[in-house]
Amino acid sequence: MNDRERIEMLLTQAAQVTPTSTRPTDDVLRRADQAPFARLRRHLRELIGGLVACGLAAGGAVALSSGDDSSPAPGPPRPVRLTVDLPPGWHYDDSGLTLTCASKLTPRTVYRRATIGDLRCPTGEAPTVAGPVLVAGKVDRLLAERVRTSGSPTRVGNRAAWVEQGGDAPYAFATYVVAGTEDVGFAVVAPHGTGPEQPVVPPLQGEDVWSVPVEALTAASGVGVRGGERFRHHQLPHDVLSVVLTIEPRSVDAAPGGLVWTRSKARRVLNELRPARPSLPPCGKPISARTLWLQQPQGSWIRVDVTTDDAGCQAAVSELGGASRVAGTPVATAQLLDEGEPRTDVTERSEVLPVGDVTFTVPDGWAVVRDPDFDPCTATTPTVVLSESLAPTCLLDGGQQAYQPYLWMTTRALEDSRLRTQDGALLPVRSRPVTGRDGTTISWTKELLNVDGRTFQGWLGMPPDGGSGRLLLMGVSRQTGAVALQKLAGSS
Repeated sequence: MNDRERIEMLLTQAAQVTPTSTRPTDDVLRRADQAPFARLRRHLRELIGGLVACGLAAGGAVALSSGDDSSPAPGPPRPVRLTVDLPPGWHYDDSGLTLTCASKLTPRTVYRRATIGDLRCPTGEAPTVAGPVLVAGKVDRLLAERVRTSGSPTRVGNRAAWVEQGGDAPYAFATYVVAGTEDVGFAVVAPHGTGPEQPVVPPLQGEDVWSVPVEALTAASGVGVRGGERFRHHQLPHDVLSVVLTIEPRSVDAAPGGLVWTRSKARRVLNELRPARPSLPPCGKPISARTLWLQQPQGSWIRVDVTTDDAGCQAAVSELGGASRVAGTPVATAQLLDEGEPRTDVTERSEVLPVGDVTFTVPDGWAVVRDPDFDPCTATTPTVVLSESLAPTCLLDGGQQAYQPYLWMTTRALEDSRLRTQDGALLPVRSRPVTGRDGTTISWTKELLNVDGRTFQGWLGMPPDGGSGRLLLMGVSRQTGAVALQKLAGSS
């Protein structure tokens, strides 16, 4: 049979086929998006030739490649939603509860279509809860970001997730957010002392582990995830500018971190994080975890936790979604390539910036920003900031999210923004005098400040004798790096 005869045979067979869809090729592409090799889907249309036109021949379908890009793409994945298997003796409530510190909760209830707020309530405030409760729906935006950036890696149904434990509160609670989503999650709430309790997660990162009544955690185990894109492997940025391996505080010795600022070295860490070969078995139950922050070229940061099981097998849980075994040893590589804090080299030609009675010499490689507002969460280089205000688009409370180092120079009296206790007393701070390049001694204190309704943690520098001008140094994790920068300050 020659080629012409084969084509005639195929067309004859096609004429005898009744298509099950008016757009069968779109169905093929949509199925490809959901296949194990979905990460290759962006190349699929190029291989097919752009638009694949469907012609009908005597009731059959013939696929013809036209190379035209005007074809509508397959629809997006279904929205992510949670399902909850109702435990025996429990009931549903679909009234649209908003969970707050003032909520009155009915025991053994699964609240669906709810909005979940922060339950780290002030002293004297607490939700009324006499038995275990599960609240599923949308997590408050700021709370969801906090869970994603400072929570512990876990799973919800068949998806990667993060969980923030309730801490030392008179009632037990934990908040979960599904990885790869902005705010889809749930919370369990229960009173202490109503039955046996167990930890929410094992102490993967050396943190305190708080317990919750077993009945509430059993209800949480019945939560599943539907819709969205289900990833076979953890998702990573296509490229990175820098990598931060956070220092893990332990009760005895802190596990060392790593700061990788050179792009070529950061890419080496990224390569170590790639998913392992499919032929390798998945890792077992993790016994420890370390957090890596990957900075994308546009400036934003992605969290990836690397977990280790008792056999030493390492897996990754990504903020972008998915969890799977890694190809290399990313934590060890980040420690090996550690470059320390960004360099503070200056020359006689380095720019000297004044503000009030203080100056700062701009180190090589640092940018200078004079815009009215500055967003440290999207900066791609260390920065000296002369803006009127700081406008972060991510949570920086207590250093929850990595960002580039920056020094804010302002005439505002930042010391007036110090946080106070509930009794109105100032939080105690320790002053450290540092002599700058011109012999001027500036007093530096490590502060937690509330500026324009936002919390900032860093080193506050003030000139001697109560002069004007303030310096706020943030994003520098090591004391040696902070001192090196503080020595570049002087007097105008």
